[in-house]
Amino acid sequence: MIPPVISNVNNVTINCGGDFSPNTTGQPTVTDNEDTNVHVTFIDSPIGGCGLTRMWVASDRVGNVAYYNQIINFTNPQPPVVTTSNSSIVVPCGNVTEVSSNLASENITIHHPCNRPVNTTFRDSADIRCDFTFTRSWTILDDCGGSALFIQTIRVFEQLFPKGPENGLVNAGLYERLYWPQFHDATSYRVFVWTAEEQRPSEPVSTTTSQSYSPLTGYLPGTRMLWQVEYIVGGNMTVPSPIWGFMTEPIPDLQVTNVTVPSYAFSGRSFSVSWTVQNTGNLSVTMRRFVDAIFMGRTQSFLDSRRVKSVTQSRFVDVADEYRSTTDIDLDDDDMGQFYIFVYTDYTYRVRICFSFVVVKLSYIIMISRSIKTQTEETMSEEALFPFKFISHHHQI
Repeated sequence: MIPPVISNVNNVTINCGGDFSPNTTGQPTVTDNEDTNVHVTFIDSPIGGCGLTRMWVASDRVGNVAYYNQIINFTNPQPPVVTTSNSSIVVPCGNVTEVSSNLASENITIHHPCNRPVNTTFRDSADIRCDFTFTRSWTILDDCGGSALFIQTIRVFEQLFPKGPENGLVNAGLYERLYWPQFHDATSYRVFVWTAEEQRPSEPVSTTTSQSYSPLTGYLPGTRMLWQVEYIVGGNMTVPSPIWGFMTEPIPDLQVTNVTVPSYAFSGRSFSVSWTVQNTGNLSVTMRRFVDAIFMGRTQSFLDSRRVKSVTQSRFVDVADEYRSTTDIDLDDDDMGQFYIFVYTDYTYRVRICFSFVVVKLSYIIMISRSIKTQTEETMSEEALFPFKFISHHHQI
């Protein structure tokens, strides 16, 4: 298997800032003993001495690959240029580490006319502290001996603390209201909320003229939450607050994971319902008593059902632990047709504990009257009934 042949590639010298695309530096001639349509690409890599290596890569249809290096040198090198930057920036002050992190994110944008790599360093006029203004001198060096200097003015605002919750609060409520102090002449505020494991979102959860925010849905339980306010001053200037944080309270989360019922039952009699409940939260259930409730309805809508039984539970349910319970449901004499069974855990103590329900379709449960019960029990077989169906739904408050 013979690879393609690359030829007619010459090393060239280009004036820095000029066009060094293959249209100017030349393209190779590529031949192959089999393939008349060889795929050709190139990769540029800087080298010392203000030059670069252009590696040409030719591959044919059967996978044979050839390489050839072309050297491109630049003359009359030009220094790097700061094309876009913020010559004056403001940062919040929570602590020195946070200020340094915020400043590091304020990257200046650099363009080099020869597409050279650059090394960027800076020197501050004073130590970083809150409520202070200093200058940062940026030095940009390339490998051709060129350099550029850029000066930034950085203002670190005075240290701010939230009005509530207290910064670092533990066991905050899942609907904890956020309050922040006023900053100078700010007229509106952009509120950002996220978990400590995530990056700050690009879009706020709220833009408001009030100095408070309440979540529409609860924060995650047992989670470190971070939040920040951007103050809008003068209609166009944005001043960020420090990043504040709190830890939400852990809660138990009981969810029904399975419900078992017979495939048919008879009117005027009882049938058995069994269910499994698991604590999927991050706190153990330590209540002395809580209640599971069984509902029955003719549709898949929980709102159309009626409560037919309550079962008091007296148990400790650890995190990730589960329990199984069984009870009998008494049917009325006129209960006939198809029914759905819902199990609603913790029916009484709904505060802080989520509930779930599982819908079980009693597959065409034939409810017969007592007058013909004996005959029907003798002649009806399970094969004559519709097959069993199981449908699950989860709902939380």
